[in-house]
Order: sequence, then C-alpha cells, then structure tokens
Amino acid sequence: MFSFQFQDIDFAHKLDRASSPKDEYLKHMHPFIELLYFVSGKVTYNVEGLTQELKPGTMIFIAPGKFHFATVNKGVNYERYVLKFPSSLLPDYLYQEWKEADVYSHPQLYPDNFFDRLDYDASLTRLNNVEKRELFLCDLIRFLLLKSKDMNKRVDEKETLVQKIIFYIDHHLEENLSLHSLSSSLHYSESYLTVLFKESMHCPIMQYIRSKKVMLAYQKIQSGEKPHAVAEELGFNDYSTFYRAYKSLLGFSPNQKEGVLTRLS
Repeated sequence: MFSFQFQDIDFAHKLDRASSPKDEYLKHMHPFIELLYFVSGKVTYNVEGLTQELKPGTMIFIAPGKFHFATVNKGVNYERYVLKFPSSLLPDYLYQEWKEADVYSHPQLYPDNFFDRLDYDASLTRLNNVEKRELFLCDLIRFLLLKSKDMNKRVDEKETLVQKIIFYIDHHLEENLSLHSLSSSLHYSESYLTVLFKESMHCPIMQYIRSKKVMLAYQKIQSGEKPHAVAEELGFNDYSTFYRAYKSLLGFSPNQKEGVLTRLS
C-alpha cells in the first residue's frame, strides 16, 4: 500500500488490523475536502449527524468544516482510501455540485476504481512528486466531474431535529449563538437539545459551535481579513479565547500561513 503527500495533495491507502482500531475514531472537522472510499470492515460513519453503516465501495464526500467520525468494530480489519485536498483545486461549480449531493454515494457509481488508479500512480517511481501531483489533479477532476452527473441530491437537511440544529448553527455563525438562542428559535428546552445533540453527534453543542466558528474564521483569514477583526466579528469575548480555540483545532495560530494539509494530515 502506498501513500503520497506533496503540497496540497494527501493520499493514503490505509489498513488497520482488527486488533488496532479504537472503538470510535477521532471526532473532528478540518478546512479541506476529504474523500473516503470504504474497502472493507465493519464501520458506521457519522457526518454532521447523517449516519450510515458503510458497505464496500461506499464513498464519503466530507466538505470543509463538516464534523465527522467513525465507529469501528475492533474485531474486523478496516481498509479504506483517504484523499485530502483544498476546495480551491476544484472549479467552483463542481465543488458546489458535490456539496449539494448526498454525503454518501454507493458502489454502482464507481465501476472503474479511481482510488486503485491513484494507488498505482503513487507507486510510479519513474515520476517525481510534481508529475505525480499533476496526474492526481487530472484524475481527480475527471472523476468528480463524471460522477457528479450520477449523484442523488441530498435529502432535506432540516428533516430531523439534529439536522435542524446544524442548519440553524450554519446560518447564524456570525451571531452570538447560545443554548438559550437555539432553544428559543427551535422551541425545545435547552436540556433536551443538549442531550439529543450529544447522543447523535458525540460532541457538546457549544463545543461544536466554537469549532464551526473557528472554521469560518480560517476561511475569512485566508481571504485576507485580519485575525483580531474576525474574532470580534464572530463573537469571541476576547482575542486570547479565539487564539486558543483556533490553535487547538487547526494546530497553528491565526497569524501563521502554514500549509494546512501538511499540518493536519
């Protein structure tokens, strides 16, 4: 099995033995796209409260800033391909099509194994890293473009209460979000929302909101806004609180222009 990490491409073919996986893989979010192609194992995946038991050939499209985690059976080997890259590598229209599609897509959509081909490309010793990256990028855009024509549109994200909570948070990130404001807007008690969200997402609501605000702050800072102004705009009480939250989630400070893939892979 090969892996390839160069500049803004991070690809790996991973196999965790039955004795090695944790019961629950790390709950997290990140500012780049992740494609996960499931090969084998017994795994249940959760992306923003949308949960599915994976079948061989299932692919997951995880957009930037989407909270996700996997629950893995320790008694079964877990094999998958993982490809990470920034959304800036895709044409805007193509990125929007995939953002609006189902998070999970299924085996019949992948008669040619794009991920096997990436594995082969990564193993080509006669190519240097610059040339391999060009192959990856060409194959990636071709694959996503062709498959976008076969995808189903995502079901209404407001269908369940957890999805209503996530939808509300996503559309009010620049406000002073709190349990009280969520409770008042959604007409459920604070305690009920707290318990329901934690059970579904395995993460407290306020921790989730803080992480979402940091992801939005990252986008704003990358587009040229000043960190102090962004912290104030997103409702952080003081800059030191914002700084700690930002560095804790992303691994580098708001003032650093680090290669996010190399720091977070």
